[in-house]
Amino acid sequence: MSERTFDEARYLLRLDIATKRLALRRGVTVEQLEIDMREEEISHAMRSLGLTREEVIAQGWDRKGCMGISLELERRRTSAHAQRNIPMDEFCVEYQRSMLERMRRPLTDEEQAEQDQRIETMEREGQGSYERMMATPPTPDCLVQDEFHHLHTRGHLPPERREHLASCKKCDHLYYKHLEIWIEKQVPYPPEAAYERAVPAVSMAPHSKRSSWRDIFSGLKRLFS
Repeated sequence: MSERTFDEARYLLRLDIATKRLALRRGVTVEQLEIDMREEEISHAMRSLGLTREEVIAQGWDRKGCMGISLELERRRTSAHAQRNIPMDEFCVEYQRSMLERMRRPLTDEEQAEQDQRIETMEREGQGSYERMMATPPTPDCLVQDEFHHLHTRGHLPPERREHLASCKKCDHLYYKHLEIWIEKQVPYPPEAAYERAVPAVSMAPHSKRSSWRDIFSGLKRLFS
């Protein structure tokens, strides 16, 4: 393994685990997941950017991910407001500057109060919605305890039973809750010590937030070069 910073090596390890877990969650192989996700990225780029499939692939939008597409949409909005076409490299420099400026600026008392109120409202509404969902009486088609036991010991249920999930939020929630127990057994996240053994000791120094943001924007510039 080539020498990398600790944060990047840990990210790559967790990405590999997350990919395997997502494949299990969808009930497909990792290879099929990669094919499916590329098709999803192409479809997302076609809808978002108003391009044909051929244009998306030719311009490389199938390899730039949601972040790249979001940046392109923001670049287009900024260009329209400025009444000129702003090149992506110029836009990335200004976007980085404004993001770092917002991160460094402390919230005013009014902004902090508004943020706290939004969080409190979201938590209250989310808890109320969850309680109402869990209080829904079961129907004859709902999953039963034996099926939940099957989920966290052997994985997915047959397709005909999974069809019920589309019409029952309670069963859908419980299905994936129990499925996650099985997935955790198949592909567990290792303890932090395992990450340290996987990377060179000389590269263990963590980055500051400012450095990590600069790394992100350097990557974005390479993405569009």
